[in-house]
Amino acid sequence: MKINTFDIDGVIYMGEEFTGVRPCRDDIIITGRPQEEFIETQKMLKSRGIYNLLYMNPLKRTDPDYSRESSGRFKAKTINTLIQEGYNIGMHFEDDLIQIKEIQKVHPTLNIIHMKRPDDILNY
Repeated sequence: MKINTFDIDGVIYMGEEFTGVRPCRDDIIITGRPQEEFIETQKMLKSRGIYNLLYMNPLKRTDPDYSRESSGRFKAKTINTLIQEGYNIGMHFEDDLIQIKEIQKVHPTLNIIHMKRPDDILNY
């Protein structure tokens, strides 16, 4: 069975006024949010009834290497690890073109669904 992977900001979480895309039971969340934000991230997900396996970026926001590019590389590496563990990834849902490009460098055939906001502004 194929599973999908999901980013949080701009995909699952699009602000308080929108529901966002909901992963299915066996899908996996891979976010660029730093691990140090685990408690508030889990709280937000649980408030939406989302209890999926969650991978968070090990870099802190204050780390000089923390960037949209490094978040994309983290997601690509995590997807690679999941594949090596036997997961069959169908699609990855992502809103950030910079991160999409980083993921595609490692996984050029992965079906990535670009969640484009009408204003196309990353403001979360």
